[in-house]
Amino acid sequence: MTVNPPAQQPPASPGSSGPGTGGPGTGGPGTGGPGTGGPGTGVPGTGVPGASEPRPVVLHDSEAEREVWDDPVKGLLGFRGLFSSERTPTNALTTGVTDLPPDGWLGLHRHTPAEVYYVLDGEGVVTLDGVEHAVRTGTSVFIPGDVEHGIRNTTGSALRLFYAFAVDSFATIEYRFS
Repeated sequence: MTVNPPAQQPPASPGSSGPGTGGPGTGGPGTGGPGTGGPGTGVPGTGVPGASEPRPVVLHDSEAEREVWDDPVKGLLGFRGLFSSERTPTNALTTGVTDLPPDGWLGLHRHTPAEVYYVLDGEGVVTLDGVEHAVRTGTSVFIPGDVEHGIRNTTGSALRLFYAFAVDSFATIEYRFS
């Protein structure tokens, strides 16, 4: 991961909570918790210790830890969280790459934030509120908040997709599996 050095932080204006102090709605680890306004360190809203604000980051997916689910409800898949405030000095977006092996799948679920999929490689079927849609390399999918969805691989090779949420941290997303 390449991270540019932190920018100089201007002094806090009168009446502000100042840099790195958390504050209303910032949430995340190391920031005083959601909406507490309590003390914290790091990027406000990101939970990255030692940084004063979000910074540009260049990251190859091989640098992110791969997590695997093999669960009768959640599915059979691997994923790498790329940008998320608990891992990187970033905010406003949480992104990653999911890989579904042949016969792999992500179980039907919901979450409050909207999500986007972009199929990087492979073919499959995404289910959105009970309606199946074929997807293949180059397909984009917008999933509104609280829409039940899941995806399955329909080929003998891996299905890889990029996902994105407009939230600071993956840790704030509550998956509710059907």
